Amino acid sequence: MIEAAASYAIGLACLWRVFHKLPLRPFLRSLAGLNVWLLAVGGALALAAYLCVAWEWQFLLRPVGRLPFWKAARAVLGGRFANDVLPLHVGCVARILLAGRWLRASVAALAPSLIVERLWDGLWLVVGTTALSFAAPLPPEVLRARNFLAVLVLAGIAAAGAVFLRRSPATDSRPGILGRIKLFFDNMAAGTRGLVRARVLAPVMVLSLLKLAVQAAAILVLLRACHIQLPLAAGLGVFVAGYLAVCVPAAPAGAGLFQLFVAGFLGFCGIDKAPAASFSLVSFVALTLPPALAGFFALAGSGISLRRLRQSAANLTDSASGGIV
Repeated sequence: MIEAAASYAIGLACLWRVFHKLPLRPFLRSLAGLNVWLLAVGGALALAAYLCVAWEWQFLLRPVGRLPFWKAARAVLGGRFANDVLPLHVGCVARILLAGRWLRASVAALAPSLIVERLWDGLWLVVGTTALSFAAPLPPEVLRARNFLAVLVLAGIAAAGAVFLRRSPATDSRPGILGRIKLFFDNMAAGTRGLVRARVLAPVMVLSLLKLAVQAAAILVLLRACHIQLPLAAGLGVFVAGYLAVCVPAAPAGAGLFQLFVAGFLGFCGIDKAPAASFSLVSFVALTLPPALAGFFALAGSGISLRRLRQSAANLTDSASGGIV
């Protein structure tokens, strides 16, 4: 797949940019002085954030059915593992496949829950980054990424509103692919209306903010573990930079982009290249490994293989337009 090859190439180019001509001895000294206990706390917080995601997703799935917390957690963590080993955010497909199996629901019925989740995350991130820009200077690249994300969020909200207000007849007589596409969007509209009628948006808003707060706390703890002293606003800026990086559908787990964004932000804050590169590597492992291990066991017991996920991701658009109901 051309898209996957391009994502790996981008990730490798970013890693080369970060670690090219890196002073080896200061880099190794940075790694040798790590606080292992704080690293463990940071990893635990990273895992806790995904439990917040599962709790949030339970509310978002209410219009479709009641999914027990442990099943929601399995789906979320299994999706996280898929994102860690496959490019282009295939984890969303894993979540849909698992939840769809347990709830006996379609792609069109489940898609609104993921879309609303992403919209809330993006909205909080845009608001938080804007507030942060008044407290501390941010790199122009971060501000441009914030502006681009704001445009996407506003477009998503407008599209969700249009889908919600759209009137649909009970049946569609048009044959072929046009009728199936219309049927898919009719199901999307019904799912969006269901979210509003279920009155779950208020707890979802709170849980979305809690999830981001836990992830930000993990970054702040990991900065302490690596003995990098920054003001609170700058530490939150590191979180924003890393979060923006992993939002891009690229290499598995955002490898490369995460290191480039985080090390670049630390360099903007005056941190030398060796400790900045060291933190970008250590924090990536600490934030990725615990959820990935939990996700491996969650996905291993589900009966869904990575090969099936890859194939499902490649065919998702065709499946959606084919009117899975």
